[in-house]
Amino acid sequence: MRIKLILYILALFTIHTSYGQKTNAYQFIEPNISVEYDSSFLKVSNIYGDNNAFDFKGRFKNIDYKNVIIHIQPYSVYGEAVKEYVNNIVMDALNEYINGHYLKGDRIPSLRQNLYVDHGDSLPRQIKNFLCRGFVMYDTIKAIYRSIIKCYRKTDEELIKIELNSEDKNLDKNYRILTHFIDGIKSYSKEKIEEEDSILKHKYNITIMPRKALPEEFKFCHSCEPSFLGLLKIEPNITNKIKGYIIRYPSLQYWNPQPHAPLRFTCFDKQKGLIKKEGELIIYNSFGKTVTIPFTFSYINK
Repeated sequence: MRIKLILYILALFTIHTSYGQKTNAYQFIEPNISVEYDSSFLKVSNIYGDNNAFDFKGRFKNIDYKNVIIHIQPYSVYGEAVKEYVNNIVMDALNEYINGHYLKGDRIPSLRQNLYVDHGDSLPRQIKNFLCRGFVMYDTIKAIYRSIIKCYRKTDEELIKIELNSEDKNLDKNYRILTHFIDGIKSYSKEKIEEEDSILKHKYNITIMPRKALPEEFKFCHSCEPSFLGLLKIEPNITNKIKGYIIRYPSLQYWNPQPHAPLRFTCFDKQKGLIKKEGELIIYNSFGKTVTIPFTFSYINK
């Protein structure tokens, strides 16, 4: 089975930016990659699939900037069939790009047909444990120059491919941007992920408490007759960031709470008598992966 995860990051950078000097947010990419970044420079704008792809946009305003797209694609190597696919297809294309001999005016087979080499690295560069090579290409359709840098890191367990695409032809500046990005990439073993999951599931206890309706809660719905008004009580006080919580049966209800707000919910069950429900609290662990903590509760609907 091939697990393919794509992260598109659109960032706006200036020549004098201090991007990468501090990090305060995480984005986890399934199954085992975490990207740590500075949320004052980047924000998630779109999420695709089940944590398969992300768009990040820069937070810069009223300053000169250059558009940069960074594409990161991790492959998990599980079993010989996947390993053979990765080695024969992905690595062949990367090796052709990283080790090929290209002159001014040449095309690089793995890039679009409208891109021609202007200048670039004669030999690969090493950034951390990634092998990289960059070129400034001329785009014959847009009549502009663009920088393209591809990097990869391969171990027995994984292959991570990164590509930077920028309309700025200052290759060294784009390498500095890419280096800051690579600084924030971390891989976690299956054992480490399972350990964090177990710790958090045993750390917090969830109790469902009945609550009273808020004064304005049903102001515009006079016919609404909730069967139960609930509140999640978490002990000890939660220190992990909460993504949301789910109440199941008969239909799934999802709540995305505001930071530090009470975790309220409302049920509108028609069935009378004893009602049993299941729920899930979804939180982030220390490196940005979601952890689901299940809970149950019941009430009498009179």
